Amino acid sequence: MPRMRPPHDPLKAWPGSVGGRLSSEAQKERRPAARSLNLERRAFLAGALGALAAPALAQQRLPAPEATQITRWRGDPYALGSYSFLAKGATPSHRAALATPLGPLFFAGEATHPDHPATVHGALLSGQRAAAEIIAAGRYLRIAIIGAGFAGLGAAKALEAAGALPEIIEARDRIGGRVHSADLGNAKIDLGASWIHGIEDNPLTDLADITGAQTRVTEWDRVAAFSANGRKRLLPFLPRAARDVEMSLSYGADVGDLSPDAFYEGEEFGGDEVTFPRGYATLLPALLGDYPIALNRPVMRIDWTRGGGVTLSLRGTRRAYDACLITVPLGVLQARKIAFSPELPEDKQEAIARLGMGHLSKVFLRFERPFWDESLHAFAHLGRDPAHFPLWINIAQTNDAPILMAFHGGRAADALEKRPDAEIVSQAMDVLNTIWA
Repeated sequence: MPRMRPPHDPLKAWPGSVGGRLSSEAQKERRPAARSLNLERRAFLAGALGALAAPALAQQRLPAPEATQITRWRGDPYALGSYSFLAKGATPSHRAALATPLGPLFFAGEATHPDHPATVHGALLSGQRAAAEIIAAGRYLRIAIIGAGFAGLGAAKALEAAGALPEIIEARDRIGGRVHSADLGNAKIDLGASWIHGIEDNPLTDLADITGAQTRVTEWDRVAAFSANGRKRLLPFLPRAARDVEMSLSYGADVGDLSPDAFYEGEEFGGDEVTFPRGYATLLPALLGDYPIALNRPVMRIDWTRGGGVTLSLRGTRRAYDACLITVPLGVLQARKIAFSPELPEDKQEAIARLGMGHLSKVFLRFERPFWDESLHAFAHLGRDPAHFPLWINIAQTNDAPILMAFHGGRAADALEKRPDAEIVSQAMDVLNTIWA
């Protein structure tokens, strides 16, 4: 989700979704900057990805991983990507159009947030905004919420507190959406969002305080970079190819697919970026209440009228509600996984079509013991193909387990997802052998 970008979430929770955004003043000055990269992280990538490439002479000498996990968000039928971005032809007005209510239909999710798109905190804030819109309407009691991600859960919590009767309907067999913590051996890893991008005044920090979730700071000055022959190198400039890779990791999309407005949209919170040793999902209990959650219930169709209620068609059943809040990912709307009768108006359909759904993939490799420099929080690799395993995160700095995680963004992530696990792991090991053997 999730940013869901990396260091956005990735994430923005980069994880999920990289996380920084331009301030309002910076937007006025129109100074381009990757929305998901804060200054520390940008300084790292500028040097790290600026390493000069040289012919690789790697031989596989490192031990094979004892466990692996590879994300495939593009093929996930309930996500169809990682997080949204402003594609060519899109503007921030399309996010606003997507968020606009239609009679008893309301919309939330990271793709609808004007200031924090592609982030977990943006999803949460969008759900709270939609709940306020429903409450302000003053005539809706029974509300269906489609999706149990942070937008849906945040909305349900707020609606219940206001005396409404929300019910969440979720297609998956779990809650969390693009926040998905899983086990790799005896350690937790986050397959979607990984970071809180800026802990100051961030609503996710409040959730962490409520649940007592343990966090660890990512230190972007504890990094290294390596050229294709494994030579350690840091340079004070960023070549074009490396700059393009930086953008793909931030937005989940290649530079050529981005709208010019993509570089100026959004805000960011200050403070450290932190991860969760026990997984991002440790925040979820703070959003639960007495409202019901129905799992394994994909919604197939929504019948609605502007002056009336809504009827949802699920597999084998139909349910009537006063209103419906739709929080499914943008990719699901673009694929028309949910039919609307009548069809959504033209401006809503245009917004859905114009916005882009990015892709950030993760490759996790767990080893018996570390063979890399354990003091590093991350390291970069720039080979002949700069987009091939360009950025590695030392997960041991989060959960003390001997795990490395590699990022790919945009079309490189799409291409990687089409390969079998064994081929991906073999290629990952080729890169690691080049650097550490």
